[in-house]
Amino acid sequence: MRVACRNRFICPLRLESNMKVIALSGKMRSGKTTIALMLAKYLPNAYRVSFGDEVRREVARGMGYQGDYQRLFGINKNALRPVLQAWGHNMRKIRGDDVWVKALFNRMVRMAMHDPNRTFIIDDVRYLNEAETIYNYDNEHILDYRAHTIRMICGRETQIRRGANPLYLEHSSETQLDLDAAFHFDSHFDSNDDDFHTLFFDVLKELRIAGIINETQERKAWTRYLADSPEVPTKTLREYGA
Repeated sequence: MRVACRNRFICPLRLESNMKVIALSGKMRSGKTTIALMLAKYLPNAYRVSFGDEVRREVARGMGYQGDYQRLFGINKNALRPVLQAWGHNMRKIRGDDVWVKALFNRMVRMAMHDPNRTFIIDDVRYLNEAETIYNYDNEHILDYRAHTIRMICGRETQIRRGANPLYLEHSSETQLDLDAAFHFDSHFDSNDDDFHTLFFDVLKELRIAGIINETQERKAWTRYLADSPEVPTKTLREYGA
């Protein structure tokens, strides 16, 4: 967990905030969105957001959906992925590397102005500048918040087994953060195993240790999750004291 801040050109007012950002990074099909949706559902006042949502909003307008990017989720993900990758990548070239970072952070700050206690879960940190921005857009302490970054690690075989198209695995958005030296993530989790029950509980535990959530929030989250998930193995229940 680290303390981060916001740029004065994004948010012109000094805000007292208990805002938190949990950012997940990893290759496609590594489980980023799966864990992000779990966190958003079971943590209090939590919302899943992504840099990709800002790309989808623009692509949706271009496809005649009048900005209703949610309709894109009805399109086959593998068919849509090259369109999103190309648009996102080329707009970075045209408008600058921070185009999607600024778009998302503007949206988050606007939301935090109405509710400074929100927790945002970003599920698609793929580029170095995105990861770095989680902590330090610049040094103007306009909107302080606490942040924690997580790297999900899985192999190529796991990606393909889960449905990833091998043609897109070498795109820059998939490879830029491969090296540990590229960015120091707060936590790393092996997600090759398909046991997302245990992975979710491990992530909750790490967030509690890091001070992003407290013990009561952790226990409430996995208690609610267990109520919705009767198929959780007995071994996992014993391990987490349920």
